[in-house]
Amino acid sequence: MMFDEDSHRLPSPAQLENVRVITSSGGNVTASMIEQIETYFTNAKFYSMSGHTEAFRSAYLDPSQLKIRPNSIGKAIPDVDLYVINEDGYECKPREVGQLIHRGAGIYKGFWNSKEDTDNSFKSIKILENVIDLGNGLIDEVVVATGDYVYKDEEGYIFFVSRHDDMIKTSGYRISPLEIETVVYNNISEIKECAVFGIENEKIEEEVVLVYSGANELPKNEIIFEIKKHLPTYM
Repeated sequence: MMFDEDSHRLPSPAQLENVRVITSSGGNVTASMIEQIETYFTNAKFYSMSGHTEAFRSAYLDPSQLKIRPNSIGKAIPDVDLYVINEDGYECKPREVGQLIHRGAGIYKGFWNSKEDTDNSFKSIKILENVIDLGNGLIDEVVVATGDYVYKDEEGYIFFVSRHDDMIKTSGYRISPLEIETVVYNNISEIKECAVFGIENEKIEEEVVLVYSGANELPKNEIIFEIKKHLPTYM
């Protein structure tokens, strides 16, 4: 919001040179934001951070990785362990999408007067019994099933794919609306805003729908042609 002001109203870099650290708190971090931070906060390191309603902070991306892995949420913060597990409860292989499980610091007690929400998110550590040694059942603690679907790359950096509630199921595939929206924003400059969602289709479970806004309507085939360059056909 600071950079939405007219440039002549912004402070000069010299006035901000003593700022050492800037962090995000889980919102979307764009390339434009990073560029503006580097321009005005010349001596500051920027830490992109990710957290959850049920766990205050989970991950951070080291500033050295901002240009290398700009779309990553990073790795676990100190005193936290993060696991990515599949539907069978086993740890996912690199680039295999699964649910993010938060263990360690920053976990809240639960949702106020909402047992159903608490039971959905706050789980016994037994959910990790196929991933870590629970010491013959002697370890008893609460972990958070975040509802975030993510994957880790070969070096352990985590990438957000979608919320569990947002996933579109079509033709046997699970699709992330965010992944499609990101491709649109990165490759079709005429589209200013867009949203991807699913509508029921009894033949393929759900139909994938894109709505968008821009100065002019674009030919449907041009949009699909561009998206197909970057994503598989079922998306």
